[in-house]
Amino acid sequence: MGTLAAIGNILICFGIPLGALAYYLARDKRCAIAFGLGVIGFLVSQVLIRLPLLSMLGQTAWFTVFAATQPLVYALALAASAGLFEETARFLLLRTQRKAPFDLKIPLAYGLGHGGLEAALIGLNSVALLALPDQLAMAGPAIILAGIERIGAIMVQVALSVIVYVAVKRRSVVPFLAALFFHTLVDLGALSASMPSVSPWAFEAVFLLVAILFLLVTVRWAQSRRTDV
Repeated sequence: MGTLAAIGNILICFGIPLGALAYYLARDKRCAIAFGLGVIGFLVSQVLIRLPLLSMLGQTAWFTVFAATQPLVYALALAASAGLFEETARFLLLRTQRKAPFDLKIPLAYGLGHGGLEAALIGLNSVALLALPDQLAMAGPAIILAGIERIGAIMVQVALSVIVYVAVKRRSVVPFLAALFFHTLVDLGALSASMPSVSPWAFEAVFLLVAILFLLVTVRWAQSRRTDV
């Protein structure tokens, strides 16, 4: 079961972004560009800037003490920094679409690229696990939870992209601040999944449901604020 679950993760984590990219390349070049911007946004904000900075801070004594003695503040700092770096990159890159006609397909494609790269990087863990049959056997079907989480996470990334897109098109800072808040809140919620009293299966089920509702409500909200300004 562990092997099948790991393969399922790989299909989800690589299949969703690669499938979206193939579709956009064949059908909509503007969305393909937006997808690429999303990939760049996550790559630069997280892989090239935030994570190396956290790694450097992790080697300092004061930061190690801070993380150990102030776990709640540390968790908030991690969540808020992820929101700040990612949403800033999202805003700057989506600004390239400011003069184009209002089209929600653009932030949808951006979010798929952003969340898709994140999913692919996490999917590499399942690829590595295929070479460790003992660990796969011990983990069992629970491994598939990583893939289920990525489905919800991609939906959240798409929703956040829609919010920031509205901020760009309406030239308003309020939606951008809302995206920062929601991003931080989601990341804090993800950290709570590691608590012993929380059932991983129940948590992922609730997260997936919340992600679906968040995306649907966000798209509906964005449509009501459509503008070509």
